[in-house]
Amino acid sequence: MFTSRGILIVLIIECCLAGMVCAQTNNQVDYEKAKDVLDKMLASPNKMRNLQFEYERITWRILDIADTKDIRNAKDETYYVKYRMVFDCNGLGKKECYEYGIIDSTNKKVPVKIPLNNRAWDGHTGVEYIRSGESPGGATLNSSPPHSLFNDSNPWKYFTVTFVKYLAQAIDEQKKPVGVKILPDGKYQVSYYCSPGDADFVGIIDPEKSYSCIQTKTFIDGIERCHDKAEYEEFADGVWFPVMGERVSLTNDGIVTRKISIKVINIKVNDPNFSEDLFHIDIPKGTRVTDKVLGIKYVVGDSMSMRSYPDGQSPDQIARTTLKEMAEEAESKVIKNVELFIPNVGIALEKGEAFILGLADSKLVNPQNKPESEESNKFLTELGKGDIAWDGSVIATRGAKVLTIKQESKHPMKLTKGKWTGSYKLPEKVELPYSMLVVTDEGVNYLMVIRKIESGGITVSYRQLNPDESSRYKQESEDS
Repeated sequence: MFTSRGILIVLIIECCLAGMVCAQTNNQVDYEKAKDVLDKMLASPNKMRNLQFEYERITWRILDIADTKDIRNAKDETYYVKYRMVFDCNGLGKKECYEYGIIDSTNKKVPVKIPLNNRAWDGHTGVEYIRSGESPGGATLNSSPPHSLFNDSNPWKYFTVTFVKYLAQAIDEQKKPVGVKILPDGKYQVSYYCSPGDADFVGIIDPEKSYSCIQTKTFIDGIERCHDKAEYEEFADGVWFPVMGERVSLTNDGIVTRKISIKVINIKVNDPNFSEDLFHIDIPKGTRVTDKVLGIKYVVGDSMSMRSYPDGQSPDQIARTTLKEMAEEAESKVIKNVELFIPNVGIALEKGEAFILGLADSKLVNPQNKPESEESNKFLTELGKGDIAWDGSVIATRGAKVLTIKQESKHPMKLTKGKWTGSYKLPEKVELPYSMLVVTDEGVNYLMVIRKIESGGITVSYRQLNPDESSRYKQESEDS
């Protein structure tokens, strides 16, 4: 009995039934011969630990099958797709579609901007990322592999995997005899019937290329409806992979209605430098993400965009009462923590005093320029600290954000976005103490409370929130 251990996921899914054909075959010689050939065909993928390649698929097809009655006037089209693919023997994989286009009447490739789909599974999270043109696109995260990651056609599926899958089923079903014939050149001709599609298959297997399937024909009711051919090369000891091939589909009358050509490049087998980083998909800023694992939706790079999934409620609507109680409990603890005075920006600049608070060390810094200036942003970024200032509004610097928490949701702040800062104006009739959540550029969360407002500045108290507490203060964006 052969085992699936070490077989790449490309074959694990397609050939799962092959592991069930090892029972006795009623002593029928052809079934035993066929099973022997099948085992040898699976020996090559069993040697693979990882696999990387790129391939281009060119498809010509008739658009309206009815037009085959007058093939000279039939409408047709030719298009191409380019992919990058990565797999390993542990069931991880990634497939990136990086170009799509048409081939015009002069045989020139013309790229077309349509949504392109990238899929990946790293063993923990399934990612399906769709982008269109220059737009960031959208992504969906799941706790299982994307449905079509391993199902979509690839060179090996076209020319070996499908034949192996149906041969395994034919041996298992034993509905019709399986034929095995050794040809004069030493190759094997294997023929069988399989119930899916109610079709007969004939394949040519080359033992000199690790029993790769170099040619197949499919017959329905005795009429040839499809034929394939492929060329293989050896990329590791005993591991052969298709480098090019062609599949042709025909009508009952023998008229070609579709032709698919495949060319494979940059093939790497058992790369010693292979790492799980290859299964990562970069999701750019601005991408709309639906995370079905955590049950949230958000826009990458916008921490205030988070909403629950699937009902689309804001976190404030999900648990208003409970979170209010938790916020009040945390508020009572804030008084016991850091309390200090932040001077007004204008007054501090005139006096040459420090005026931007670094929450991590509770110290004020002086960039010697207004906080919204490029000079101040550069100074604070290089310094690595400085988060909050006051000029009549709360100013978030160095990438920090100030968010309205639950207990203040009826009296939100109003945000004015600048190039280097965000200015958060308190409600006109603010009631002190007034609480808010500050998220620094490092992603650290602080619960900050304004306790007193004077002409010269404000008195605040604050403390850092641990991860469990941070979840209690999931905020609703108040941008306007």
